[in-house]
Amino acid sequence: MKSNFVAHPVLWVIYFFFGGAYVEPGRVCFINYGEDYGKMVVIVDFVDINRVMVDGMGQFPRVLYPLKRLTLTKLKVANILKGARTGTLKK
Repeated sequence: MKSNFVAHPVLWVIYFFFGGAYVEPGRVCFINYGEDYGKMVVIVDFVDINRVMVDGMGQFPRVLYPLKRLTLTKLKVANILKGARTGTLKK
């Protein structure tokens, strides 16, 4: 049986704040605020605890976004490492 234990206290906050979806490379998100509202993006890298780099797989440029402006889904692109390129995401 797989445990849902999260070791680091900061990860607990992120885990419960985002409804059980981890902030990790390959996580599919939707932008929930601003002129890009509703666009689907994928997390590819972390800057700090509040900001991540997202990529729109060709339809949206690679930019930094605060986590407050992203809605995480339970979907995850398989085998995506930190800093993956756009071409890797398209495959």
